Amino acid sequence: MDFTQNYFELFGVDAKFEVDLDVVSRRYLELQKESHPDKFANVSAAEQRVAVQFSSYINSAFQALKTPLLRAEYLLELSGHPLNSDSITIKDGQFLFVQMEWRESLSDLSEEINTASIDAMAASDKLDTFSITASKQRGKLIAEFETMYENEQFVEAQQCIAKLHFVEKMLTEIELLEDKLLD
Repeated sequence: MDFTQNYFELFGVDAKFEVDLDVVSRRYLELQKESHPDKFANVSAAEQRVAVQFSSYINSAFQALKTPLLRAEYLLELSGHPLNSDSITIKDGQFLFVQMEWRESLSDLSEEINTASIDAMAASDKLDTFSITASKQRGKLIAEFETMYENEQFVEAQQCIAKLHFVEKMLTEIELLEDKLLD
């Protein structure tokens, strides 16, 4: 149980944005099997605590590596340029303007769904359009991040991830509305 390994080392993959998720998933299962706390039932309480902590470390690493946003943030952290999402300011006014428009449109659609003033099919079509647009934006930002990170343009990479937070939040809201529509 080596807590000094970073997540990439722990999972045996290169520390870069693009990772083989099949390799990560297989290694996760191996690590879980090797270090499951039940295997340490006959050791001291201190050793059991370490086993539980390592299992938690493995779970955190797996979540970070399999989730693009978390993986990007972890890479920035490893490079010495962690994203402080509380204090970072997005410097792209056009992006922020579009985000405000999307939020307003999504809020209006939510109201229409809540008051049943829109037909379910029309609402579903609008949500699909929002989802496609936001997914394209996500892909664009991920590609930009990868380029900026590889070129060691860390401030620009941080901006990409800050923007990606907005897009991910939008996608989550869209999913919630789709669920509401299905109820």
